Amino acid sequence: MILLVAGCGPKKEKLEFGEIVPTREGFLLPIQRSPESKRIDYTVELAFSENAAILYSKREMHSCFLTFAYSIPETGGQDISTLDLDFHDRVDGIWVYRAPYPLFPARKILDNVIQTAVYYAPEGVGLPQKEVKDKDGSRLFYPDYKGYFFIFNREETLNWFKPALDHIK
Repeated sequence: MILLVAGCGPKKEKLEFGEIVPTREGFLLPIQRSPESKRIDYTVELAFSENAAILYSKREMHSCFLTFAYSIPETGGQDISTLDLDFHDRVDGIWVYRAPYPLFPARKILDNVIQTAVYYAPEGVGLPQKEVKDKDGSRLFYPDYKGYFFIFNREETLNWFKPALDHIK
């Protein structure tokens, strides 16, 4: 488990939707100190063990989950599968969340992944609401996770999530 602050440590890796910092077992994700802050730290790590994806954080998480957007070749449609990372432990002041590989979506979904998003909003951070209009004109409100999520495109998912994907049948 490695947690760093911006400006220290290994080189950042530029991806389509931002930068991550590779670690021995996964990568560090960018996180804002607060929704209003422009300061980005690298204090959240997503790592892959032999039997689970594990998120380490210096801050307690209010929301901690992965979404896999995927195509459905049979119909040409698309859908999203969500996987929660549940609180597991607190070790030396670090919050540990995990999702065992058997809980991951089926291999068929992961083979057709379009994007993967990691959401990691800390406890006590008031997320602004984002308004979206439905097809019928209804207004829907969703939390705006800006600064508290990271998106991986298809190729990046297949590369950076490979240790997890190798364990899923």
